[in-house]
Amino acid sequence: MPQRKIIVNIATSADGYVARPDGNLGWLTERPAPKGFYGLPEFERSSDAKILGRKTFDRSLQMGARFSADAVHHVFSRRPPPASVPAGVNFVTESIGAFAERLHTQAGKNVWMMGGGEIIGSFLDEAAIDEFIITLVPPLIDRATEDGRERCQVQGRNRSQEFSREN
Repeated sequence: MPQRKIIVNIATSADGYVARPDGNLGWLTERPAPKGFYGLPEFERSSDAKILGRKTFDRSLQMGARFSADAVHHVFSRRPPPASVPAGVNFVTESIGAFAERLHTQAGKNVWMMGGGEIIGSFLDEAAIDEFIITLVPPLIDRATEDGRERCQVQGRNRSQEFSREN
Protein backbone atom coordinates (compact mmCIF):
# COMPACT_ATOMS: atom_id res chain seq x y z
CA MET A 1 0.00 0.00 0.00
CA PRO A 2 1.46 3.38 -0.99
CA GLN A 3 2.17 5.89 1.75
CA ARG A 4 -0.26 8.77 2.23
CA LYS A 5 1.04 12.16 1.16
CA ILE A 6 0.49 15.61 2.61
CA ILE A 7 -0.23 17.75 -0.44
CA VAL A 8 -0.55 21.53 -0.57
CA ASN A 9 -3.17 22.37 -3.21
CA ILE A 10 -3.72 26.11 -3.52
CA ALA A 11 -4.63 28.70 -6.12
CA THR A 12 -2.62 31.83 -6.74
CA SER A 13 -3.43 34.95 -8.70
CA ALA A 14 -1.36 35.80 -11.76
CA ASP A 15 0.67 38.14 -9.57
CA GLY A 16 1.40 35.51 -6.93
CA TYR A 17 -1.13 36.17 -4.16
CA VAL A 18 -3.35 33.56 -2.49
CA ALA A 19 -5.57 36.17 -0.79
CA ARG A 20 -6.00 39.90 -0.49
CA PRO A 21 -4.36 41.58 2.53
CA ASP A 22 -7.64 41.31 4.47
CA GLY A 23 -7.94 37.58 3.67
CA ASN A 24 -10.65 38.11 1.05
CA LEU A 25 -10.83 35.33 -1.54
CA GLY A 26 -13.45 36.95 -3.76
CA TRP A 27 -10.98 37.10 -6.67
CA LEU A 28 -11.23 33.29 -6.73
CA THR A 29 -14.65 32.41 -5.32
CA GLU A 30 -16.70 35.00 -7.19
CA ARG A 31 -15.45 34.27 -10.69
CA PRO A 32 -17.11 31.79 -13.04
CA ALA A 33 -15.81 28.28 -12.42
CA PRO A 34 -14.06 26.78 -15.45
CA LYS A 35 -14.91 23.32 -16.73
CA GLY A 36 -13.28 20.83 -14.38
CA PHE A 37 -12.92 23.53 -11.70
CA TYR A 38 -9.09 23.50 -11.84
CA GLY A 39 -9.02 19.71 -11.25
CA LEU A 40 -10.31 20.16 -7.71
CA PRO A 41 -13.12 17.54 -7.80
CA GLU A 42 -10.66 14.86 -8.93
CA PHE A 43 -8.11 15.96 -6.33
CA GLU A 44 -10.73 15.89 -3.56
CA ARG A 45 -11.55 12.29 -4.42
CA SER A 46 -7.87 11.41 -3.85
CA SER A 47 -7.87 12.80 -0.29
CA ASP A 48 -9.76 11.89 2.85
CA ALA A 49 -8.60 14.58 5.28
CA LYS A 50 -7.64 18.26 5.30
CA ILE A 51 -5.19 20.35 7.30
CA LEU A 52 -5.92 23.99 8.09
CA GLY A 53 -4.37 26.69 10.19
CA ARG A 54 -6.60 28.44 12.71
CA LYS A 55 -7.07 31.61 10.66
CA THR A 56 -8.08 29.56 7.62
CA PHE A 57 -10.51 27.56 9.78
CA ASP A 58 -12.05 30.75 11.25
CA ARG A 59 -12.28 32.34 7.79
CA SER A 60 -13.92 29.17 6.43
CA LEU A 61 -16.59 29.41 9.14
CA GLN A 62 -17.16 33.09 8.29
CA MET A 63 -17.60 32.14 4.62
CA GLY A 64 -20.24 29.56 5.56
CA ALA A 65 -18.20 26.37 5.23
CA ARG A 66 -19.98 23.25 6.44
CA PHE A 67 -18.09 20.62 8.40
CA SER A 68 -19.32 17.09 9.04
CA ALA A 69 -18.19 13.85 10.61
CA ASP A 70 -17.77 12.45 7.07
CA ALA A 71 -14.76 14.67 6.38
CA VAL A 72 -11.82 14.94 8.79
CA HIS A 73 -10.34 18.42 9.24
CA HIS A 74 -7.16 18.80 11.32
CA VAL A 75 -6.80 22.37 12.62
CA PHE A 76 -3.47 23.61 13.99
CA SER A 77 -3.75 26.47 16.45
CA ARG A 78 -1.82 28.03 19.31
CA ARG A 79 -5.15 29.12 20.82
CA PRO A 80 -7.67 26.85 22.53
CA PRO A 81 -10.48 25.50 20.32
CA PRO A 82 -13.77 27.39 20.30
CA ALA A 83 -16.45 26.30 22.78
CA SER A 84 -18.33 24.53 20.01
CA VAL A 85 -16.27 22.56 17.48
CA PRO A 86 -18.07 21.21 14.39
CA ALA A 87 -18.23 17.47 13.87
CA GLY A 88 -15.23 16.15 11.94
CA VAL A 89 -12.92 18.93 13.17
CA ASN A 90 -9.91 17.90 15.24
CA PHE A 91 -7.76 20.55 16.91
CA VAL A 92 -4.17 19.28 16.84
CA THR A 93 -1.91 19.72 19.86
CA GLU A 94 1.00 17.43 18.89
CA SER A 95 4.09 18.63 17.06
CA ILE A 96 4.00 18.88 13.28
CA GLY A 97 6.71 16.23 12.93
CA ALA A 98 4.86 13.69 15.11
CA PHE A 99 1.54 14.48 13.43
CA ALA A 100 2.97 14.07 9.92
CA GLU A 101 4.72 10.83 10.86
CA ARG A 102 1.50 9.45 12.31
CA LEU A 103 -0.50 10.43 9.20
CA HIS A 104 2.06 8.85 6.90
CA THR A 105 1.79 5.51 8.71
CA GLN A 106 -2.02 5.43 8.84
CA ALA A 107 -4.05 3.77 6.12
CA GLY A 108 -6.00 6.20 4.00
CA LYS A 109 -5.94 8.55 1.07
CA ASN A 110 -3.78 11.66 0.73
CA VAL A 111 -4.21 14.64 3.03
CA TRP A 112 -4.99 18.08 1.60
CA MET A 113 -3.01 20.89 3.21
CA MET A 114 -5.41 23.80 2.55
CA GLY A 115 -3.44 26.54 4.24
CA GLY A 116 -2.95 29.25 5.20
CA GLY A 117 0.51 30.52 4.73
CA GLU A 118 1.68 30.18 8.32
CA ILE A 119 0.80 26.49 8.63
CA ILE A 120 2.24 25.75 5.19
CA GLY A 121 5.47 27.51 6.26
CA SER A 122 5.58 25.58 9.53
CA PHE A 123 5.12 22.25 7.72
CA LEU A 124 7.85 23.27 5.25
CA ASP A 125 10.19 24.02 8.17
CA GLU A 126 9.61 20.44 9.37
CA ALA A 127 10.00 18.94 5.85
CA ALA A 128 6.47 17.57 6.28
CA ILE A 129 5.01 18.47 2.87
CA ASP A 130 5.23 15.80 0.19
CA GLU A 131 3.88 17.64 -2.83
CA PHE A 132 2.66 21.03 -4.06
CA ILE A 133 -0.12 21.67 -6.56
CA ILE A 134 -0.34 25.38 -7.36
CA THR A 135 -3.03 26.53 -9.76
CA LEU A 136 -2.50 29.87 -11.48
CA VAL A 137 -5.77 31.80 -11.86
CA PRO A 138 -5.82 34.78 -14.27
CA PRO A 139 -6.77 37.81 -12.12
CA LEU A 140 -4.20 40.23 -10.79
CA ILE A 141 -5.14 41.19 -7.25
CA ASP A 142 -2.00 43.01 -6.06
CA ARG A 143 -3.06 45.44 -3.35
CA ALA A 144 -6.14 47.65 -3.09
CA THR A 145 -5.66 51.40 -3.37
CA GLU A 146 -6.91 53.63 -0.56
CA ASP A 147 -10.26 54.22 -2.25
CA GLY A 148 -10.80 50.45 -2.60
CA ARG A 149 -10.23 50.14 -6.33
CA GLU A 150 -7.77 47.49 -7.37
CA ARG A 151 -4.73 48.45 -9.33
CA CYS A 152 -3.06 46.17 -11.80
CA GLN A 153 0.66 46.20 -11.89
CA VAL A 154 2.98 43.74 -13.51
CA GLN A 155 6.55 44.09 -12.38
CA GLY A 156 9.71 42.27 -13.29
CA ARG A 157 12.35 42.38 -15.95
CA ASN A 158 11.66 41.05 -19.42
CA ARG A 159 7.93 40.76 -18.74
CA SER A 160 5.65 42.18 -21.34
CA GLN A 161 2.10 40.90 -21.38
CA GLU A 162 -1.30 42.38 -22.03
CA PHE A 163 -3.89 41.47 -19.41
CA SER A 164 -7.62 41.75 -19.59
CA ARG A 165 -9.61 41.91 -16.34
CA GLU A 166 -13.18 41.00 -15.68
CA ASN A 167 -14.92 43.20 -13.15
